[in-house]
Amino acid sequence: MKSLVECMTKDPLLCAGKFNQNFTHKTAQKKWEMIAAELNALPGAEKSWDKWKKTWHDTRSTTKTKAAAIKRHIGGTGGGPSCSIELNEVQQDALSLICPASVSGHVNSTESNVEFIFEVPNNVTIDTNELCVEEFDESFVDNQEHNAQPSINASELVDNQDNYAQSSSTTPAKLGNILSTIHHYTYITYPTFFYHR
Repeated sequence: MKSLVECMTKDPLLCAGKFNQNFTHKTAQKKWEMIAAELNALPGAEKSWDKWKKTWHDTRSTTKTKAAAIKRHIGGTGGGPSCSIELNEVQQDALSLICPASVSGHVNSTESNVEFIFEVPNNVTIDTNELCVEEFDESFVDNQEHNAQPSINASELVDNQDNYAQSSSTTPAKLGNILSTIHHYTYITYPTFFYHR
């Protein structure tokens, strides 16, 4: 692992992972392939270039998380136990390669001021219109004129809806007990804005 951090020390562009016209994904992949060949020649783990890349990303992520936790503990109110989190030697070396802002945030940044102004123009008049909202109440009606069978309840319809297509004994005539939809109308008054020109 120490060798991986040393390889990353030699290549700051690859370490940062920021791509541009001169440093593309293809360039980065070639560099990772060279690093993988170098690390695989050493005794120990043998991995593909993308596995070594993931190992670096995992090391960097763990290091940032631990360093941020240590910084939060140091900035605490005190009086508690000392921080139990420590960086190992590899993580300390990796920390020197990580941008400090990604661990502790931007030190000199300030919050921007945002001001909301809500004004209603003078040329607006309010008119009220009625809005009709339909509410549907679904109920099953026993239509004795069209079907001598007893009415179908909701659970039978839901349970048997797939069986209508499959069963030869079920005919479209049985569907005479259709949902009847009862409309309830609710009138809501809402404001409408008209702009005068």
